[in-house]
Amino acid sequence: MSSASDGSAGITAWIITFVGDRQDEIGGKGSKLYTVDGNPRETFSGVSSNDAPMQYLLSKAAQPGTERIRILAVVSDKVFHVLPDAHESAYQVFCRKTKKK
Repeated sequence: MSSASDGSAGITAWIITFVGDRQDEIGGKGSKLYTVDGNPRETFSGVSSNDAPMQYLLSKAAQPGTERIRILAVVSDKVFHVLPDAHESAYQVFCRKTKKK
């Protein structure tokens, strides 16, 4: 984590990730459950390789003292655009899953 560079107070958490083209919903078919150091109270589910790590990082970045979370998502053209047989792109799925509530 680093100090905010735009002059505002607080800490900004930066997460850099590569978004894959898989669009399965977390919790659906093929979803796996991961634990942090075997702790059953810290579990995250995922389908794509970055689902569970992103959930973990977002939960840590949202802890007290972190005022902002910035995500830099690296995507391919295939991930960014909606495919003919899909109703949203993999990038749109990623944005929906990581949107701050």
